[in-house]
Amino acid sequence: MADNRDQGWSRVMLASSGATLEGHGPSSYGPDSAMVEATSSSLPIPRMKELASHGRIDVREAIAMRHDCTAGILASLAFDPKVDVRVAVAGNERTQKVVLDHLAKDRDGNVAAAVARNARTHEELLGLLTRHRKSDVRRIAVKRLARMEA
Repeated sequence: MADNRDQGWSRVMLASSGATLEGHGPSSYGPDSAMVEATSSSLPIPRMKELASHGRIDVREAIAMRHDCTAGILASLAFDPKVDVRVAVAGNERTQKVVLDHLAKDRDGNVAAAVARNARTHEELLGLLTRHRKSDVRRIAVKRLARMEA
């Protein structure tokens, strides 16, 4: 099974190039301005907040993946209706403990798997994830706990 974080980064990189994703999105004439902004290293926090509620999933996902994304923005994106955005939040090392606790209970196993992979996920939560209903999540959590104990 492919790593969802890699797929997310691939989509973000492709979208920022200006290529069309699945017949939707920016034209072939140049990069989409919202995606360029979302991936810009000099994105101001007020604009980041605006883009976090953008209509396009890939823009919100790019914001959720940012290493400089604020805790408040990540917390709001944790409730996004689209799983790709929640996976990006769950995989972001800046995501706060309380948000990771919430995302570990997500109905989609890919979100819980991203929580289990997150270096910030605490030992107690990993212990809970070893009993998750999805075997992939359990396997990742067991491996992470073993590395912590080593």
